[in-house]
Amino acid sequence: MNKNQQILKWGKYRRKSTEADDRQVASLDSQDRELDEVAEREGIVVPEQYNLAESHSAKRPGRPVFNQLLALIESGKINALLVWSHNRISRNAIDAAYIVDLMDRGKLLEVRTPSQVFRNTPNDKFLLTLFCGQGKQENDSKGVDVVRGLKEKAIGGGRSGPAPLGYKNYTDEKGRKSIIPDPERFPIVRQIWDLFLTGGRSVAEIVEIASNDLGLRTPKRKNGSGGKKITKSLVYYILTRSYYYGEFEFPAGSGNVYQGTHVPLITREEFDRVQLLLGRKGRPRPKTREFTYRGPIRCGECNGSVTAEIKQHCVCSNCKHKFSRTHRTDCPKCGTDIIEMKKPVLRNYVLYHCAKKTSPNCSQGAINEVEIESQLVAELTKLEISPKFKDWALQVLKRQNTNESADREAILKTQRKDYDAVVEKIDNLIEMRAGKEIDEDEFRRKKTILLAEKSRVKGLLENTDKRIDTWLETAERGFNFAETARARFAADKSDDLHVRKEVFADLGSNYTLKDKKLIIEADDLLFAIKKVKETSALTPSPFEPTQKGSTAPQMEPSYAVSPNELGDRDSNPN
Repeated sequence: MNKNQQILKWGKYRRKSTEADDRQVASLDSQDRELDEVAEREGIVVPEQYNLAESHSAKRPGRPVFNQLLALIESGKINALLVWSHNRISRNAIDAAYIVDLMDRGKLLEVRTPSQVFRNTPNDKFLLTLFCGQGKQENDSKGVDVVRGLKEKAIGGGRSGPAPLGYKNYTDEKGRKSIIPDPERFPIVRQIWDLFLTGGRSVAEIVEIASNDLGLRTPKRKNGSGGKKITKSLVYYILTRSYYYGEFEFPAGSGNVYQGTHVPLITREEFDRVQLLLGRKGRPRPKTREFTYRGPIRCGECNGSVTAEIKQHCVCSNCKHKFSRTHRTDCPKCGTDIIEMKKPVLRNYVLYHCAKKTSPNCSQGAINEVEIESQLVAELTKLEISPKFKDWALQVLKRQNTNESADREAILKTQRKDYDAVVEKIDNLIEMRAGKEIDEDEFRRKKTILLAEKSRVKGLLENTDKRIDTWLETAERGFNFAETARARFAADKSDDLHVRKEVFADLGSNYTLKDKKLIIEADDLLFAIKKVKETSALTPSPFEPTQKGSTAPQMEPSYAVSPNELGDRDSNPN
């Protein structure tokens, strides 16, 4: 043996990746068997304490066992390395550079795989650096390809990852993956939305009903997790996810919203109303104390949120001093305890005021809940109609619907023609690609444009169909509300005031509180009813037809004052 030749002190390193895209690599035992064959053939002896193995990704530095290997090389206990493949050493630039640096410093003399040997020579070090760099390049390319594939899937309407509660992941016989309604949980999750849409149930109550009365449990996973009752945080998650009305964001936080191809559980209008009831769009606010009108109201001066609090006052029967009894039980002026007072006056107030988070200097003061309810009763009185007027108005609307149905059918026909034209263009594009008339890049670009157009036209078509089917039903609900809301609101004496909450939520949107005045942007139909009632106020009995003769002819002059007010305010669905 050459006197200058150093004795090789061997170590063995095996690695199995935890990354999904690298799990097809041979197992640790398989690597060990193959390396043992190499050691036996080449006469290599590896001490048992230097036979190292771990299951860890090499995409980034920080592998515990690999760091142990580097320390053994630095200390001189190992100067030759037996590995199954160069990509077991590293898939990142830092670890690869460290190995080459050890060779530069004479700490590492040889790296051997079943098919190659890398010694401390310029050519071998160059090849080792090249192969490790190739491993990193493959790793990076996979990441780019995955992101590209997920984006293409999102453009086509597919969401990646585990399905939200109420849906489930599905793979068909051809291996195509999609998200479909979970027949067991889909209707129950719909009930969760319905319970919250009434405005009369807290999240805590909904959790109790869904878990105990409806038996809702999370799906069981392959790893044994799941099968548990739902929590408040999960319900808040459900109530703020746009996926349930048909849209999703990809990547998360990017602001890029895509139209899904899955079956929606709710409508966009229902989603927006729930966000209104939560009080902050997209961000639920847990409440420790339920207040009837807190959430939808905004400050008219700074546009900040309006909060509510309970004020508990006591008027001392000895010195007549009024003080807050929230955090004390004795009069601060004379020291008499409330229990010792003969006839103390105890008062509870619920006050609504600007939270002053948006503008700490907001000048708006507080308003008593009693005053808010008085204003709501006045607003509901402006909308109140008689049963006879409701019946007459619905007859007029049905007559309008009959007259306009032909126009809407023409709109539907045009939209169906547009949809069929887009589908035909997509089919032609596929045939052009199959015939190699266009290249892959042009195919992808045109396909993306056509799929977006298809989604847009499909949305218009579905929206028109839906509006034709439901606008009369919506109108009838609006008239029923106008007829009974004031009486229902005044009669609600329940502990949780759920009827008042429901009436408040149905009355309108964009509630604004300024100078102790509640301003309400009424629902379209309710706004129309209010306007008709205002413009008809000068007639002798505008909303009470006489008992003689036909109802409709008597009411027509009042309705004719503003003929469009009671109709569908957007009867043309296009």
